[in-house]
Amino acid sequence: MIIGTSILLWTSLALAQSPMDLGPKAAIPLEYCDPDVASGELDENGEPTLGPVSDCREPPLVVPDIELPSGLVGPEGRRESPYTTVDQLPDVVRIKTFYQGYNNFHYFALVDGKLYGKERIFAEPGELEVITEGGWDLFEGGLPHREKSDGKTTNLRGWDDTDRLIRMTADDDEVVVIGANNRVYWKRIGETPRFDAQWYDEWGFPIRGEFEMPDHGLEALAWGVGRRRIGSTGYFTDPAGDPHVSGFGISTMYLLSTDQHTIWLADTGLPPRLSHRMCGPERSTVKAVNLSASASTIMLIDHAGQVWTRLADYDTTGSTPGHRYNYDDEPLDGMDPFDVRTIDTNMQLPPEPWSQQPSVFPDGRPQWAHLSQEISIHQNGLGNDTRELRIVGTDDNGELGYYRKQLLEEAWEFIPASVSLADIAWLDDASVDNPVTQYGEGWDVDLDGVMRVGGVEYPIHIEDWNPVCTPAQATVELPGGKELSFGLHSVDAWTPWRELNPAFDGTTEASLGTIWFDEETLASTDPDVLAIVDELRPLHREAFSLWIEGTTQGIHLDTKGARERVEIVALEQGVESFDAAEEAFRAHLDPAKFLELSAEPTLLVDPATASQGQIEDAIAVNQALLDALTGDDLEGVRNLTDYRSNFRQSRRLTNTMFVVNGVLRITGIRLVGRIGDKRRPKAKRSTKFGVWTSKVSMVLENTTGMILRSKKKDRLERRQAKAEYKEAKAILKDRIETYEDALE
Repeated sequence: MIIGTSILLWTSLALAQSPMDLGPKAAIPLEYCDPDVASGELDENGEPTLGPVSDCREPPLVVPDIELPSGLVGPEGRRESPYTTVDQLPDVVRIKTFYQGYNNFHYFALVDGKLYGKERIFAEPGELEVITEGGWDLFEGGLPHREKSDGKTTNLRGWDDTDRLIRMTADDDEVVVIGANNRVYWKRIGETPRFDAQWYDEWGFPIRGEFEMPDHGLEALAWGVGRRRIGSTGYFTDPAGDPHVSGFGISTMYLLSTDQHTIWLADTGLPPRLSHRMCGPERSTVKAVNLSASASTIMLIDHAGQVWTRLADYDTTGSTPGHRYNYDDEPLDGMDPFDVRTIDTNMQLPPEPWSQQPSVFPDGRPQWAHLSQEISIHQNGLGNDTRELRIVGTDDNGELGYYRKQLLEEAWEFIPASVSLADIAWLDDASVDNPVTQYGEGWDVDLDGVMRVGGVEYPIHIEDWNPVCTPAQATVELPGGKELSFGLHSVDAWTPWRELNPAFDGTTEASLGTIWFDEETLASTDPDVLAIVDELRPLHREAFSLWIEGTTQGIHLDTKGARERVEIVALEQGVESFDAAEEAFRAHLDPAKFLELSAEPTLLVDPATASQGQIEDAIAVNQALLDALTGDDLEGVRNLTDYRSNFRQSRRLTNTMFVVNGVLRITGIRLVGRIGDKRRPKAKRSTKFGVWTSKVSMVLENTTGMILRSKKKDRLERRQAKAEYKEAKAILKDRIETYEDALE
């Protein structure tokens, strides 16, 4: 797009719609110097003086950008890449969008539904992108596909099931795309112990499956993949300063919802379903307009140009059952970050919080400088902090380019350059000059309920319970008007089950909880306080000693282990007794019972008295419910009825993995290397050993899951739900036949 110097061109550019737009853009103000405008000084009569003509500036010149069509619409009515021919592609991609991006090895772009690639030279911190000599070519034929083979994947079939791509993102050695069939495909550059270098159409662990991006993912304002591994960032450092080698890698997709404050997360170690949320800034209340990701680090920008960042993935936030975690510092005494044994050391919790980055204009925005919502982040070295942040904008001379800085640097540097964007979503100057954070409605709720400790029940108030963000604060009412408080930290409990939107859809979300007393409470000699503290002291800061079933309206909490030290049930509406609380908690879940669904009044008519139109409408709604029970929605409906079974299986499987890790820890056995001081294997020298340990871990997890799924109690519950489901289907079929007979 050619950016001229006239007001007309500036305004047309500012009002263009972005592929991830939130509405019309604010026009960039052009405050041309007018010699008839008062300078602000007063003359001897107290009248404002006029500024001299010599103080006036001409409108600034800007470097031209590429010319692209704006906002192409694909066959399904979706916004697609503006590139229609390979000749339109830039020499360098500097800003990531849904139609172009880059990883450590290639630039990528979508052209007419096909993926093109171009070699990229890895840029160290402070270096600029280098224009490589090679041109753009179809990347692996332009479309995801797999040749039938007996490679590392268990999927031996060949496939080629999409003819057009609508989204792409890339990071490190990986590229991820979405086809017009809404399926997610991914590929890594080079082989790893678990994956070959071909395209994959499956996602997840322990059982991979097709990942169909749902509507809330396709409609997201922005998305990006962040991947870190030993061959790129090398390691990550936890909040205690302890390093942990990144191993063979972790890939995470992040998506910013249309509500501007929900961040969805998908991980290759989770089932292929976009059902997990990541806590955003200020407990997921800050509203952002764009997101970018790299090496597990998320970058957000809001309407006023304020930027937040955080390193967070399923591993670092405490949810992966194959890792060890604690809430106490465990110094590693200067252990080499690349020592393989650091995989098996405790990761410190709570995890790294969000950080707000310094302002691009700490001393005020220059007149001709402007910011946009177009951003990028990419990894460029080892550890947590080697990330470069970029924001498209103009400098005080009006030149187009981007502001950049390393993650921990204070000052932003402007780089004049083409940014190869079809549309630029400019931020309003007034908002940038006087930034005021906009907030959405978060998920903090206050709950009231009952805590049972040692057979005694106490009223309890839980402030700021949030199924996504932690911690919450609990206050227990003691005799004589006294109170006892403790923090309640929680992390998402890994589950192999496909869920829809746990905690928000009428089902519970399984979490692992940890109690945290302050030192004054632990040192108390009050007998009423000690009655609780002495019972719960062994749980203080003991990672994941509690199991939590939570929703946006209530929680049920008990002790993980053989001895029930504490149980808590609390709801938004409050309860008076423990038994009443449990009953109310189960009732508020309102699981969808198939027989109740089939008896809904809206499904019923009297064929003898109803009109033809009423009977036809009744047939349609009954058929719609029958289709829902039979088709793709069946799994979600089962979830609503089967949540208890799912939760128990998830609980047992997750608990077993922590037990396995505990046994290994007690016996001194490690899946990642010897403990002896004289032998400290480096990850780069342990490829075969790493392959072996990875396969052992997979066998342990898969075998554990198979055993747990065969538990008699769970089989009985599923059998009962299945019988009810079949009966409901039979009722619907018979009813539809009756109505159809009446029409005849």
